[in-house]
Amino acid sequence: MKLKQSQAGFSVPHLLLGLVAVAIVGFAGWRVYEARKEANQSYDNAANANEVTKQDAKKKEEPKKEAYKVPDGFTVYENKEYGFFMAYPQKWGQLSPTADVSLVFVSTPAAYDEKLASGARVGSNLYVRIEKKAGFKVGAYKYGPFISPEKSGNDIVWRVVEKDSGVEKYKVGDVYPLKSAQNKRGTKVYDLSFFDEGYHTGWLLETSKAFVHLYTPSVGMEDMSVPTAADKKEFTELTEKVFNSFMVQ
Repeated sequence: MKLKQSQAGFSVPHLLLGLVAVAIVGFAGWRVYEARKEANQSYDNAANANEVTKQDAKKKEEPKKEAYKVPDGFTVYENKEYGFFMAYPQKWGQLSPTADVSLVFVSTPAAYDEKLASGARVGSNLYVRIEKKAGFKVGAYKYGPFISPEKSGNDIVWRVVEKDSGVEKYKVGDVYPLKSAQNKRGTKVYDLSFFDEGYHTGWLLETSKAFVHLYTPSVGMEDMSVPTAADKKEFTELTEKVFNSFMVQ
């Protein structure tokens, strides 16, 4: 018995087989598309997860900035023009403008004098000097070399531009190892403290427009002897509060 053929010459089974083949190819193509879609989605998810991990790691690396509250007995000095904020003990006196070649120079009265419970004496004044970045230089310590900032990538290298007037430990052109630390507000602060007939606490900060150089009143003994660790403790607790108040823009 002969099977009937279509007008085009194909039998019904042939047509059915063709449809099945088309369906199989279509299904295979759909599965390939879905597989690629799933692979791309998995890649995107992995990339997003990796980015989140990087952001989380960056957040952990960044120092946590604490909400700032002015300590009791402190007053505030702020210079919005050059982006600098600090708090300091009211008993040191009021910072007021003083004639100087700097952009801004403010200081408290030099008559401040206090005797700590330990027997150490705190005297002199607090001063804040704000200077232009161009050509800026600062004494690393009393009778020490003058140093100037030099850009090195995203950081700063401090280079000696004038040798020290006493012992010639550093020569012009040497890199000076100026130490720095971040306070609780995330502000980078360079340490310019030194000892000479007393402890002199000094700091240096960089704002977007200028450098800020300041010294607190010094602590020492009336007989010029070196204050002990106990002598320094009370005053250090005070200066740490000043250190942690710094904020720059």
